[in-house]
Amino acid sequence: MEWQLSNIRWLKNKNYLLVRHLAGGELAYEVVHVRQDGQELIIVDTFTVQDIPDIVDRVGKRYPVLLNLNGQGFIHKKVAAVPDYLNLVLLNANPSQFYTYTVKETEYYFVTVSRKDVVQRYLTAFEDSGLTVIDFSLGDFVAARTIDLIQAEGIRTAQLKLTFEAMRLHDFERMEPDAVVSAHALGTDQLTGDQLVLLGTLLEHLYPDPKVEYERQLLVGNQKHRSTEQLFNYAVGIGLGSVLFLLLLSYGLLSYFNTQIVAEEEKLFLFNDNYTQLKAMETEVENQRYLINTLGILNSNFKSYYLNEINKTLPAAIVLNELRLNPLQKKIKQGEALQMVSNSIVITGASKNGYYLNQWLKELKATTWAYKIEIVDFAELKDNTASFTLKIELQ
Repeated sequence: MEWQLSNIRWLKNKNYLLVRHLAGGELAYEVVHVRQDGQELIIVDTFTVQDIPDIVDRVGKRYPVLLNLNGQGFIHKKVAAVPDYLNLVLLNANPSQFYTYTVKETEYYFVTVSRKDVVQRYLTAFEDSGLTVIDFSLGDFVAARTIDLIQAEGIRTAQLKLTFEAMRLHDFERMEPDAVVSAHALGTDQLTGDQLVLLGTLLEHLYPDPKVEYERQLLVGNQKHRSTEQLFNYAVGIGLGSVLFLLLLSYGLLSYFNTQIVAEEEKLFLFNDNYTQLKAMETEVENQRYLINTLGILNSNFKSYYLNEINKTLPAAIVLNELRLNPLQKKIKQGEALQMVSNSIVITGASKNGYYLNQWLKELKATTWAYKIEIVDFAELKDNTASFTLKIELQ
Protein backbone atom coordinates (compact mmCIF):
# COMPACT_ATOMS: atom_id res chain seq x y z
CA MET A 1 0.00 0.00 0.00
CA GLU A 2 1.42 3.39 -0.95
CA TRP A 3 0.34 6.92 -1.76
CA GLN A 4 1.86 10.35 -2.34
CA LEU A 5 1.42 13.36 -0.06
CA SER A 6 2.56 16.22 -2.29
CA ASN A 7 2.10 18.94 0.35
CA ILE A 8 4.37 17.27 2.95
CA ARG A 9 8.18 17.20 2.76
CA TRP A 10 8.97 13.62 3.75
CA LEU A 11 12.43 12.58 4.81
CA LYS A 12 13.98 9.83 2.70
CA ASN A 13 14.34 6.12 3.44
CA LYS A 14 13.00 6.00 6.99
CA ASN A 15 11.00 3.26 8.70
CA TYR A 16 8.56 3.45 11.60
CA LEU A 17 6.44 0.95 13.51
CA LEU A 18 3.04 2.50 14.28
CA VAL A 19 1.57 0.52 17.18
CA ARG A 20 -1.98 0.90 18.58
CA HIS A 21 -3.05 -0.77 21.81
CA LEU A 22 -6.59 -0.87 23.19
CA ALA A 23 -6.27 -1.69 26.88
CA GLY A 24 -8.85 -4.18 28.10
CA GLY A 25 -9.97 -5.21 24.61
CA GLU A 26 -9.65 -8.45 22.66
CA LEU A 27 -7.18 -6.94 20.18
CA ALA A 28 -3.84 -6.58 21.93
CA TYR A 29 -1.57 -4.71 19.49
CA GLU A 30 -2.26 -3.49 15.95
CA VAL A 31 0.99 -2.75 14.07
CA VAL A 32 1.56 -0.83 10.84
CA HIS A 33 5.08 -0.85 9.39
CA VAL A 34 5.55 2.40 7.40
CA ARG A 35 8.46 3.43 5.17
CA GLN A 36 9.09 6.89 3.76
CA ASP A 37 10.72 6.96 0.33
CA GLY A 38 10.96 10.47 -1.11
CA GLN A 39 7.38 11.79 -1.31
CA GLU A 40 5.85 8.31 -1.13
CA LEU A 41 4.49 6.90 2.11
CA ILE A 42 4.53 3.10 1.85
CA ILE A 43 2.77 0.71 4.22
CA VAL A 44 5.11 -2.27 4.17
CA ASP A 45 3.06 -4.54 6.43
CA THR A 46 0.09 -4.57 8.82
CA PHE A 47 -0.47 -7.22 11.47
CA THR A 48 -1.86 -7.86 14.96
CA VAL A 49 -0.13 -9.65 17.84
CA GLN A 50 -1.06 -10.52 21.41
CA ASP A 51 2.09 -9.31 23.16
CA ILE A 52 5.04 -6.96 22.66
CA PRO A 53 7.69 -9.72 22.22
CA ASP A 54 5.64 -10.96 19.25
CA ILE A 55 6.40 -7.66 17.49
CA VAL A 56 10.12 -8.28 17.95
CA ASP A 57 9.72 -11.81 16.56
CA ARG A 58 8.00 -10.37 13.48
CA VAL A 59 10.18 -7.36 12.55
CA GLY A 60 13.12 -7.29 14.99
CA LYS A 61 14.29 -4.32 17.06
CA ARG A 62 15.75 -2.02 14.40
CA TYR A 63 12.75 0.26 13.79
CA PRO A 64 11.59 3.10 16.09
CA VAL A 65 8.06 2.88 17.52
CA LEU A 66 5.28 5.49 17.57
CA LEU A 67 2.80 4.26 20.20
CA ASN A 68 -0.93 5.05 20.50
CA LEU A 69 -2.72 3.99 23.69
CA ASN A 70 -6.48 3.88 24.29
CA GLY A 71 -9.19 1.77 25.88
CA GLN A 72 -9.65 0.94 29.54
CA GLY A 73 -7.99 3.53 31.80
CA PHE A 74 -8.20 6.36 29.24
CA ILE A 75 -10.85 9.09 29.64
CA HIS A 76 -12.02 11.42 26.83
CA LYS A 77 -13.43 14.91 27.48
CA LYS A 78 -14.70 17.90 25.48
CA VAL A 79 -14.24 21.14 27.46
CA ALA A 80 -14.45 24.86 26.85
CA ALA A 81 -11.35 26.52 25.35
CA VAL A 82 -10.17 28.33 28.50
CA PRO A 83 -6.64 28.70 29.94
CA ASP A 84 -7.38 26.53 33.00
CA TYR A 85 -9.11 23.80 31.00
CA LEU A 86 -7.29 21.01 32.87
CA ASN A 87 -9.25 21.95 36.01
CA LEU A 88 -12.42 21.09 34.08
CA VAL A 89 -10.99 17.68 33.18
CA LEU A 90 -9.20 16.66 36.37
CA LEU A 91 -11.48 18.47 38.84
CA ASN A 92 -9.71 18.21 42.22
CA ALA A 93 -7.15 15.59 41.15
CA ASN A 94 -3.41 16.31 41.24
CA PRO A 95 -2.33 17.19 37.64
CA SER A 96 1.18 15.81 38.28
CA GLN A 97 -0.26 12.25 38.45
CA PHE A 98 -1.71 12.31 34.93
CA TYR A 99 -0.67 12.52 31.29
CA THR A 100 -3.00 14.45 28.98
CA TYR A 101 -3.23 14.63 25.18
CA THR A 102 -5.16 17.66 23.92
CA VAL A 103 -6.35 18.77 20.46
CA LYS A 104 -7.22 22.47 20.70
CA GLU A 105 -9.91 23.91 18.46
CA THR A 106 -11.28 27.47 18.54
CA GLU A 107 -14.25 26.92 20.87
CA TYR A 108 -13.50 23.56 22.46
CA TYR A 109 -10.55 21.47 23.62
CA PHE A 110 -10.65 17.67 23.19
CA VAL A 111 -8.67 15.95 25.93
CA THR A 112 -7.64 12.34 26.60
CA VAL A 113 -6.30 11.72 30.11
CA SER A 114 -4.69 8.71 31.80
CA ARG A 115 -2.71 8.10 34.95
CA LYS A 116 1.05 8.29 34.47
CA ASP A 117 1.66 4.83 35.93
CA VAL A 118 -0.62 3.30 33.28
CA VAL A 119 1.30 4.91 30.39
CA GLN A 120 4.71 4.27 31.96
CA ARG A 121 3.88 0.58 32.33
CA TYR A 122 3.57 0.22 28.55
CA LEU A 123 6.65 2.35 27.84
CA THR A 124 8.69 0.18 30.22
CA ALA A 125 7.37 -3.01 28.60
CA PHE A 126 8.51 -1.83 25.15
CA GLU A 127 11.92 -0.80 26.53
CA ASP A 128 12.37 -4.19 28.24
CA SER A 129 11.64 -5.90 24.90
CA GLY A 130 14.36 -3.85 23.14
CA LEU A 131 11.99 -1.61 21.15
CA THR A 132 12.58 2.16 21.25
CA VAL A 133 9.41 4.27 21.61
CA ILE A 134 10.31 7.75 20.28
CA ASP A 135 6.84 9.36 20.50
CA PHE A 136 3.29 8.59 21.60
CA SER A 137 -0.34 9.69 21.49
CA LEU A 138 -3.29 9.04 23.80
CA GLY A 139 -6.83 8.42 22.56
CA ASP A 140 -8.27 8.97 19.09
CA PHE A 141 -8.44 12.78 18.80
CA VAL A 142 -5.05 12.86 17.03
CA ALA A 143 -6.86 11.43 13.97
CA ALA A 144 -7.96 15.04 13.37
CA ARG A 145 -4.47 15.61 11.90
CA THR A 146 -5.54 13.55 8.85
CA ILE A 147 -8.80 15.35 8.02
CA ASP A 148 -7.14 17.51 5.33
CA LEU A 149 -6.04 14.33 3.56
CA ILE A 150 -9.31 12.37 3.61
CA GLN A 151 -11.81 15.28 3.27
CA ALA A 152 -14.47 13.54 5.43
CA GLU A 153 -17.18 14.77 7.81
CA GLY A 154 -16.48 12.06 10.38
CA ILE A 155 -14.13 9.29 11.49
CA ARG A 156 -15.29 6.15 13.33
CA THR A 157 -12.71 4.15 15.29
CA ALA A 158 -13.19 1.17 17.57
CA GLN A 159 -13.57 3.61 20.47
CA LEU A 160 -15.00 6.93 19.26
CA LYS A 161 -16.98 8.62 16.49
CA LEU A 162 -15.36 11.97 15.65
CA THR A 163 -17.45 14.68 13.95
CA PHE A 164 -15.94 17.55 11.94
CA GLU A 165 -17.29 20.91 10.80
CA ALA A 166 -15.36 23.15 8.40
CA MET A 167 -12.41 20.72 8.63
CA ARG A 168 -12.22 21.17 12.42
CA LEU A 169 -12.98 18.66 15.16
CA HIS A 170 -16.42 19.60 16.48
CA ASP A 171 -17.71 16.74 18.67
CA PHE A 172 -17.34 13.08 19.55
CA GLU A 173 -19.35 10.20 20.95
CA ARG A 174 -18.41 6.76 22.20
CA MET A 175 -18.92 3.83 19.82
CA GLU A 176 -21.01 0.80 20.68
CA PRO A 177 -19.06 -2.49 20.97
CA ASP A 178 -20.56 -3.85 17.73
CA ALA A 179 -20.34 -0.57 15.74
CA VAL A 180 -18.64 -0.58 12.33
CA VAL A 181 -15.29 1.19 12.00
CA SER A 182 -15.22 3.65 9.08
CA ALA A 183 -13.01 3.28 5.99
CA HIS A 184 -11.54 6.23 4.10
CA ALA A 185 -9.90 6.61 0.71
CA LEU A 186 -6.35 7.90 0.65
CA GLY A 187 -4.97 7.81 -2.88
CA THR A 188 -6.00 4.43 -4.27
CA ASP A 189 -6.13 2.75 -0.85
CA GLN A 190 -8.61 2.43 2.00
CA LEU A 191 -7.61 3.16 5.62
CA THR A 192 -9.72 2.33 8.68
CA GLY A 193 -10.46 4.90 11.36
CA ASP A 194 -7.99 3.16 13.69
CA GLN A 195 -5.26 3.36 11.04
CA LEU A 196 -5.97 7.09 10.68
CA VAL A 197 -5.23 7.42 14.40
CA LEU A 198 -1.80 5.91 13.75
CA LEU A 199 -1.25 8.08 10.66
CA GLY A 200 -2.18 11.15 12.73
CA THR A 201 0.39 10.12 15.36
CA LEU A 202 3.05 9.91 12.63
CA LEU A 203 2.12 13.33 11.20
CA GLU A 204 2.23 14.92 14.66
CA HIS A 205 5.68 13.42 15.28
CA LEU A 206 7.12 14.59 11.96
CA TYR A 207 5.33 17.95 11.78
CA PRO A 208 4.15 19.11 15.26
CA ASP A 209 0.98 21.21 15.27
CA PRO A 210 0.72 24.01 17.90
CA LYS A 211 -2.90 23.07 18.55
CA VAL A 212 -1.84 19.60 19.79
CA GLU A 213 -0.53 19.67 23.36
CA TYR A 214 1.02 16.80 25.32
CA GLU A 215 4.23 15.82 27.13
CA ARG A 216 6.47 16.12 24.04
CA GLN A 217 9.64 16.05 26.14
CA LEU A 218 8.79 12.68 27.73
CA LEU A 219 10.64 10.62 25.10
CA VAL A 220 13.22 13.16 23.88
CA GLY A 221 15.98 10.97 25.33
CA ASN A 222 14.85 8.04 23.19
CA GLN A 223 14.71 10.26 20.09
CA LYS A 224 18.23 11.54 20.69
CA HIS A 225 19.49 8.00 21.30
CA ARG A 226 17.92 6.81 18.05
CA SER A 227 19.32 9.76 16.10
CA THR A 228 22.76 9.14 17.56
CA GLU A 229 22.66 5.51 16.42
CA GLN A 230 21.67 6.50 12.88
CA LEU A 231 24.32 9.20 12.72
CA PHE A 232 26.99 6.81 13.96
CA ASN A 233 26.10 4.15 11.38
CA TYR A 234 26.18 6.71 8.59
CA ALA A 235 29.46 8.21 9.78
CA VAL A 236 31.18 4.82 9.84
CA GLY A 237 30.25 4.29 6.20
CA ILE A 238 31.89 7.46 4.91
CA GLY A 239 34.43 8.16 7.65
CA LEU A 240 37.52 6.36 6.31
CA GLY A 241 37.37 7.93 2.85
CA SER A 242 36.75 11.36 4.34
CA VAL A 243 39.78 11.12 6.62
CA LEU A 244 42.14 10.39 3.74
CA PHE A 245 40.70 13.21 1.65
CA LEU A 246 40.94 15.70 4.50
CA LEU A 247 44.56 14.79 5.22
CA LEU A 248 45.56 15.55 1.63
CA LEU A 249 43.50 18.74 1.59
CA SER A 250 44.95 19.90 4.92
CA TYR A 251 48.52 19.49 3.68
CA GLY A 252 47.87 21.77 0.70
CA LEU A 253 45.92 24.32 2.72
CA LEU A 254 48.56 24.47 5.45
CA SER A 255 51.20 25.78 3.06
CA TYR A 256 48.79 28.30 1.53
CA PHE A 257 47.56 29.68 4.86
CA ASN A 258 51.07 29.95 6.30
CA THR A 259 51.91 32.34 3.46
CA GLN A 260 48.70 34.26 4.00
CA ILE A 261 49.29 34.54 7.76
CA VAL A 262 52.70 36.12 7.22
CA ALA A 263 51.21 38.67 4.82
CA GLU A 264 48.33 39.51 7.18
CA GLU A 265 50.66 39.94 10.15
CA GLU A 266 52.64 42.51 8.17
CA LYS A 267 49.43 44.42 7.41
CA LEU A 268 48.35 44.22 11.03
CA PHE A 269 51.65 45.66 12.20
CA LEU A 270 51.39 48.61 9.77
CA PHE A 271 47.83 49.49 10.81
CA ASN A 272 48.15 48.72 14.52
CA ASP A 273 48.13 52.39 15.50
CA ASN A 274 44.93 53.06 13.53
CA TYR A 275 43.34 49.96 15.02
CA THR A 276 44.05 51.18 18.56
CA GLN A 277 42.35 54.50 17.84
CA LEU A 278 39.37 52.74 16.28
CA LYS A 279 38.91 50.52 19.34
CA ALA A 280 38.97 53.59 21.60
CA MET A 281 36.22 55.17 19.50
CA GLU A 282 34.18 51.95 19.57
CA THR A 283 34.47 51.83 23.36
CA GLU A 284 33.17 55.40 23.63
CA VAL A 285 30.25 54.59 21.33
CA GLU A 286 29.38 51.48 23.34
CA ASN A 287 29.44 53.50 26.57
CA GLN A 288 27.03 56.02 25.08
CA ARG A 289 24.78 53.27 23.71
CA TYR A 290 24.74 51.52 27.09
CA LEU A 291 23.67 54.74 28.81
CA ILE A 292 20.86 55.28 26.27
CA ASN A 293 19.63 51.68 26.56
CA THR A 294 19.79 51.81 30.36
CA LEU A 295 17.59 54.91 30.41
CA GLY A 296 15.20 53.28 27.90
CA ILE A 297 15.30 56.26 25.51
CA LEU A 298 15.11 54.15 22.35
CA ASN A 299 12.88 51.38 23.71
CA SER A 300 9.37 51.52 22.21
CA ASN A 301 8.01 48.83 24.56
CA PHE A 302 6.66 50.41 27.73
CA LYS A 303 5.64 48.83 31.01
CA SER A 304 1.96 48.87 29.99
CA TYR A 305 2.77 46.66 27.00
CA TYR A 306 4.44 43.98 29.10
CA LEU A 307 1.75 44.19 31.78
CA ASN A 308 -0.81 43.45 29.08
CA GLU A 309 1.25 40.59 27.57
CA ILE A 310 1.84 38.99 30.98
CA ASN A 311 -1.80 39.35 31.99
CA LYS A 312 -2.94 37.54 28.81
CA THR A 313 -1.01 34.38 29.77
CA LEU A 314 -1.47 34.55 33.58
CA PRO A 315 -3.50 31.59 34.99
CA ALA A 316 -6.11 32.28 37.64
CA ALA A 317 -4.16 30.08 40.08
CA ILE A 318 -1.23 32.57 40.17
CA VAL A 319 -1.17 35.93 41.94
CA LEU A 320 1.53 38.53 41.18
CA ASN A 321 2.92 40.65 44.02
CA GLU A 322 5.48 42.79 42.24
CA LEU A 323 6.74 43.53 38.69
CA ARG A 324 9.91 45.56 38.06
CA LEU A 325 10.92 46.63 34.53
CA ASN A 326 14.66 47.31 34.06
CA PRO A 327 15.43 46.90 37.80
CA LEU A 328 18.48 48.44 39.49
CA GLN A 329 21.61 46.30 39.61
CA LYS A 330 22.18 47.30 43.22
CA LYS A 331 21.14 49.88 45.75
CA ILE A 332 22.39 53.31 44.65
CA LYS A 333 24.58 55.31 47.02
CA GLN A 334 25.01 59.06 46.85
CA GLY A 335 27.41 60.06 44.11
CA GLU A 336 27.24 56.71 42.27
CA ALA A 337 26.13 56.32 38.66
CA LEU A 338 22.71 54.85 37.93
CA GLN A 339 23.14 51.16 36.99
CA MET A 340 20.10 49.27 35.69
CA VAL A 341 19.55 45.79 34.26
CA SER A 342 18.18 46.77 30.87
CA ASN A 343 15.73 44.70 28.82
CA SER A 344 14.65 42.63 31.81
CA ILE A 345 11.64 42.11 34.08
CA VAL A 346 11.65 40.74 37.64
CA ILE A 347 8.34 39.24 38.83
CA THR A 348 7.43 37.98 42.30
CA GLY A 349 4.21 36.20 43.15
CA ALA A 350 2.47 33.12 44.54
CA SER A 351 0.98 29.99 42.92
CA LYS A 352 -1.38 27.31 44.16
CA ASN A 353 1.34 24.77 43.35
CA GLY A 354 4.32 24.20 41.09
CA TYR A 355 2.23 22.71 38.31
CA TYR A 356 0.46 25.99 37.47
CA LEU A 357 3.77 27.85 37.57
CA ASN A 358 5.27 25.33 35.10
CA GLN A 359 2.26 25.75 32.78
CA TRP A 360 2.64 29.52 32.88
CA LEU A 361 6.36 29.28 32.12
CA LYS A 362 5.50 27.26 29.00
CA GLU A 363 3.10 30.00 27.89
CA LEU A 364 5.72 32.73 28.51
CA LYS A 365 8.43 30.82 26.61
CA ALA A 366 6.12 30.65 23.60
CA THR A 367 5.85 34.46 23.40
CA THR A 368 7.89 36.53 20.95
CA TRP A 369 9.13 39.03 23.50
CA ALA A 370 10.56 36.72 26.21
CA TYR A 371 14.15 35.73 25.31
CA LYS A 372 15.17 33.90 28.49
CA ILE A 373 13.26 33.00 31.66
CA GLU A 374 15.06 32.19 34.92
CA ILE A 375 13.51 30.98 38.22
CA VAL A 376 15.45 33.07 40.75
CA ASP A 377 13.59 31.80 43.82
CA PHE A 378 10.95 29.15 44.59
CA ALA A 379 9.62 28.13 48.00
CA GLU A 380 6.67 26.03 49.17
CA LEU A 381 4.67 27.73 51.96
CA LYS A 382 2.73 26.23 54.86
CA ASP A 383 -0.66 26.91 53.24
CA ASN A 384 0.25 24.57 50.35
CA THR A 385 0.98 27.50 48.05
CA ALA A 386 4.35 28.36 46.55
CA SER A 387 6.13 31.71 46.30
CA PHE A 388 8.42 32.45 43.37
CA THR A 389 10.62 35.06 41.76
CA LEU A 390 11.18 35.09 37.97
CA LYS A 391 13.66 37.01 35.88
CA ILE A 392 12.73 37.50 32.20
CA GLU A 393 15.24 38.75 29.64
CA LEU A 394 13.46 40.57 26.79
CA GLN A 395 14.13 40.17 23.08
